[in-house]
Amino acid sequence: DADRVVEVLRDAVSKSPVQFTLVIVGEDAPAAWKRIADRSLGASVILDPQNDTALVLDIRALPMLLVLRSDGTEVARLPAADAVTAGIRLRSYVEQLTTASTRPASHPATYPADARDRERKSTRALRTIQKFLEENDASAAINAIEHAQDTVSRDELALLRAEALLQLKQAPDVIALLEKRQFSEQDARRSLVLQARAWMALADAGYARRLLEDAVSHGVTSPEIYRTLGDACAVMNDWKPAAEYYRRASDGSTPR
Repeated sequence: DADRVVEVLRDAVSKSPVQFTLVIVGEDAPAAWKRIADRSLGASVILDPQNDTALVLDIRALPMLLVLRSDGTEVARLPAADAVTAGIRLRSYVEQLTTASTRPASHPATYPADARDRERKSTRALRTIQKFLEENDASAAINAIEHAQDTVSRDELALLRAEALLQLKQAPDVIALLEKRQFSEQDARRSLVLQARAWMALADAGYARRLLEDAVSHGVTSPEIYRTLGDACAVMNDWKPAAEYYRRASDGSTPR
């Protein structure tokens, strides 16, 4: 129960400079957790009724104990359903982290700080940015993009920034950001769609249509390109080609 888990964690890190943050996910946050976390661990408590934290951190089982260095690098994640076992492993990690830069050899990290850890940090950063974009919180997305410069590729960040700028109705900035940038084949398709939507936002659906139809004529296609072409034609009240492009989009056309 909550008392037992907190007791084990407290004993595991006694006299160590460890900071706890307790994230309570789900709508029914146990009052005992809030009370005990504050009283016994001095932990800050985050209420997460929509499970957003678990999604961003890719946590698929609860309770879960994440061990992080001060720079945010994930060292391990320990299933905490068995409080005693989690406490024993946590103590080993804490002792090593406070005396050396390496993880304990006797308890290999489930998520060690290596290339895979960098990949996970990148995935978490992308999920955070995409979540903000889905919520139309473009300012928060741009802030997250700024903090992801060292973990996510520049091309990916440029495309995500363009999406945020579109939400902020800054279409000229989208075009300036993307039109001369060289992308990989797949990212180039995303760039074309974003540029086309920027031109449509500037009330030039005709140019957006020509931009994408030129790409299609050179074999550059995707469902999103066809969908955006349909939107451009619809804005121009050119319904027959709009219907055809929407049909191609719904058929799930794959890039060629």
